[in-house]
Order: sequence, then structure tokens, then C-alpha cells
Amino acid sequence: MSTNFSNNRPLSKLASEDKMLGDLGRENRSVLDVHEDSSTKSTTQFASEVEFQKWSNKLCIATSNLGKFNEMSAMLVDLNLRLYDLKSLNINSYPNEDGETFEENALIKARYYFNLCAMPVIADDSGFCIPAIDNQPGIFSARFAESGEDYFKAFDKIKFMLKQKGIVEYDETDAYFICYLVLFFNETNFIVTNGKINGKLSFNTNSYNGFGYDPIFKPNGFNKTFGEMTSQEKNSISHRSIAMKKMIKKIQNNEN
Repeated sequence: MSTNFSNNRPLSKLASEDKMLGDLGRENRSVLDVHEDSSTKSTTQFASEVEFQKWSNKLCIATSNLGKFNEMSAMLVDLNLRLYDLKSLNINSYPNEDGETFEENALIKARYYFNLCAMPVIADDSGFCIPAIDNQPGIFSARFAESGEDYFKAFDKIKFMLKQKGIVEYDETDAYFICYLVLFFNETNFIVTNGKINGKLSFNTNSYNGFGYDPIFKPNGFNKTFGEMTSQEKNSISHRSIAMKKMIKKIQNNEN
């Protein structure tokens, strides 16, 4: 769902902030519960609403996951864009996400899909991190679920890994979600933003709604998991929501 991108800026520089935050296997760091981290800065090149107009207000959300598409669509509703997912564009291929950080992988996705569709692309790389097991699953969050997105297998892996660390009371173990978003208009106009939210593991859930790790994550300050929240509740506080709010602000303010 992209056009053509080749950015001269090395991924290592673009990913420096993510490395500082701490990715899979890196040192633990404190994260905010619901509010964005004021020390986290967005990496931006010029982009504006004018760019959308050049593309007939079209935007491809680089996902085949209906849950993620619906979640991101709801966040973008005020921009009055025509939104497409990968399936609606008959895109069935995937890039090799071999980046070492969330930001690198988001850029890889954006570059790949921008070369496949004639419209701007927004791509994200998000992950579920548990400091007690070296921030895993981290950048391998989706792969933990194996084929078919069987997240129950991922939940079992997490329990097994915690047990190996001597943690048998899984609930209330620290965890967090992190998201990096990349919006591509063309080779030189793009935005990178991020968001994160801190919370606890909670396997004693009453609902397996949501998608991914939503059912086992309880954000700090709340007595229910992402999976037990309505989509409106989750979208108002999630890591992806924080990153998206930064993104929309930069688009609307025409920031450089």
C-alpha cells in the first residue's frame, strides 16, 4: 500500500530514541501509565494536510488485522480520510521485519507498502514487553503467537518464561505496550511518532475481547484489562492512541 521510498537517513539514527527507551533484551526503563512520556520526542520531516489532498484524501493503514484497522480508523476519523487496509487493496505480501527496534520495523513496513500502493501509508510496529523476562516478547510479539495468531500459545510461553525466572504468581507482574507509527507521503515527507503505556499482567480475565495481548494487560490506574474495555475506553489511553494523537497534532499543525 505504498508508492516508492528510499530515505537516505540511516535506520540506526532514526532508531536511536527507541534504543534509548530500551527494546527487546535491553535494560528496563520506567514508562508512563497513560500519559505520553515528555522525554520522548517525535522524529519528523515536513508533512501536512495538503499532502493528503494530493492523494485524494486516501490513506492505507498497513495491516490485515481487522481489529487493528478498526482501532486505527476510529482514531483517524476526524481527518475525514478514505481509509484502506491491505486486504481491500489485495496486498497479501509482507516485508522481512529484520529491524532491531520497533522504530526500524515500522520504517521497514512503511517503505515496503509505500512501494505497493498509490497513496500515503501509515504503518506501525507495536509490542508487548515484560521487564521480568528481558522485555520479551518485545519486537517478536506477533511471532510469539506463531501461525494463525494464536495468542493463547503466546500467553502460555509468557507463563513458562516467568516460571523459569522463579515467578509463579504471574498476575501483577509489570508489563507495558509500546508503539511506533510511521506516516509516509513520499520519499522526503514522513513522520515518526511513538507512544507507550505501563501496566500489569492479568491472566484472571473475564473477557478475551480486543486482539493480541489485550486480554492479559491491565493498565495502571484501571481495574480491568484492555480486553475488558470498550473500544472507546481503550482508544482513549492506549499506546497506539498516544502515538496517533502526536501524529494528528503534527499533521494539523503542519509542523516541520
